[in-house]
Amino acid sequence: MAAKAPANNRLAQINQAFHGFTAFHTLTIGAELNLFLQLGAWPSGLTPGELAAQLGLHAPYVRTWCETAFANAFLDFDAQTGRFRLGGGLEELLAQPGHPNFQGGFLQMFGTYFSQEFLELPKLFRNGQQSSSRERRQHFAALLKGRGRSRGMLFESRVLPLLPGLPERLRAGVACLDLGCGAGSFLLYLAERFPNCTFCGVDVDPHAIAMAQEGLRDAGFPAGVRIEQLEGNDLRYDAAFDLATMSLVLHEIDYDIRRQALTDVYRALKQPGLLAILDFPYPSCIEEFRNPAFSMGVIDQFYEVAWGSRHQSWEEIQAMLAPLGFSRFRREFLAGTPYALMVAEKAG
Repeated sequence: MAAKAPANNRLAQINQAFHGFTAFHTLTIGAELNLFLQLGAWPSGLTPGELAAQLGLHAPYVRTWCETAFANAFLDFDAQTGRFRLGGGLEELLAQPGHPNFQGGFLQMFGTYFSQEFLELPKLFRNGQQSSSRERRQHFAALLKGRGRSRGMLFESRVLPLLPGLPERLRAGVACLDLGCGAGSFLLYLAERFPNCTFCGVDVDPHAIAMAQEGLRDAGFPAGVRIEQLEGNDLRYDAAFDLATMSLVLHEIDYDIRRQALTDVYRALKQPGLLAILDFPYPSCIEEFRNPAFSMGVIDQFYEVAWGSRHQSWEEIQAMLAPLGFSRFRREFLAGTPYALMVAEKAG
């Protein structure tokens, strides 16, 4: 009988994974259909029928969703009124899109966008080809738009205190390059906070650039901010920037051109200049694959395996940067987040 215990434990692990899968997709449906947003607007709660009517949804399906969300403690229930309401502590996470902790875009990205990706993976594992998801990148860029602003808030509150002297320099005014700016929300947030700086955002994705240009228009075309569509290895600036940022971008640059792209960044930086990389840390050894500090890097590599994305360990990143002239490397894990800050300098 003792020999069966490990198998039983593993069965429990599989069942737990299944329940987690169902809970995650319950969250995804709630985010995709604005169920959480609607419930957040009614603190006293709504009946499933009221919720369905307000959103134009099928009431029996909404009732099942509410019951499943309640089973997973995402919703609370008032037996006297028959109303469901958002679970305590979830308001900023699920019902406040402007909050830096809002997870709606994250849920849609991994639950909706990548679900389509997974349907294609078995075929790609067999033929070794890359995903056709680039055809859906407009949707992906839209999902990332809100998260860029959240990372801007994170950069200001958690990253800048780790970089002595940089907050003062930003307030005084420096030239900043954001490589892989996406829809521009990260860059525009920093431009709002540091109006004395100049900002240049570059990205390869035309859909993202169009959204960034729209964001510039909505912001009134702030002076000192420009957006350019460029390939990752097509940067042609010389000693033009004091700071270069890469926010969840390094692993996205095609590996074959990554070294050239970083060479161009080095050339574009003034001397002294600073490169600040915010990304998911990736394990350096097999033991770290089970270290929670690296879990999002492992997950992201799996999700993007057929994109051509390639995460690198900190040692691999340093080995790529050092021959280019970068030095004074350091890495800081941002506790409570899935990110690490990786810093390299173009020393004076």
